[in-house]
Amino acid sequence: MKLITIINLIVCICATIGFIMGVHAYFKPHQPLYAQMTTIALGCASLGRLYNVAVIACDGSIPHTFNIGILAVVGCFLFFFSANHNQIDSLCDMTNPKNAKFRYIGLIAPAIQAIIAGIVFVASDGKLILRISYMIEFLSVMLASYYNCKHLLIHDIDSGFIDSVRGYILMVLVLGFLYTAEITCDAFEVIIPKSFIYLFMSVCLLMIIPILKKGVKKWTTI
Repeated sequence: MKLITIINLIVCICATIGFIMGVHAYFKPHQPLYAQMTTIALGCASLGRLYNVAVIACDGSIPHTFNIGILAVVGCFLFFFSANHNQIDSLCDMTNPKNAKFRYIGLIAPAIQAIIAGIVFVASDGKLILRISYMIEFLSVMLASYYNCKHLLIHDIDSGFIDSVRGYILMVLVLGFLYTAEITCDAFEVIIPKSFIYLFMSVCLLMIIPILKKGVKKWTTI
């Protein structure tokens, strides 16, 4: 079995375990919607890796065009974005003028990713359709990363909710940069660093739900 198949399989297993833990913990009545959205995001990540494993096993490599794996990444981070924008942001910001500076500071993470995306689009040798596909992936990651960066630094609200879930927010932000690194390696066909990227990615996907669960429990017992 190829190394690329093994590491994709490991990421798939970790994402699947995270998804199952999320379904068990949060797909019940009266559970927070942002936790359910996070669980669905992990489900998307799991399906994307499963597609990669299946394609590599059958064809020997992942097709260099827009595919289900790319679509899964987009879906994953759009659910992370929705969890942050529609749920967490409505609790901690609500366009409060005191938080204006954090709205600008939050742009740091997507700005870094945008620079990397620009380099990938201009300097990589892939076909135009593939580079556009990478840009779609980058955009979804950037949307989620903005709110993760912002919420990581923003002042807490009276209920203590933000402080309780900062570990989860940090984990999703790190995951976004790991996907950014993976896309960049794919674009430039760099192999060696991907094993380390997949290792840390597996840890993030496996730990997101336990860290979120701990944060939610801490908040509800304050």
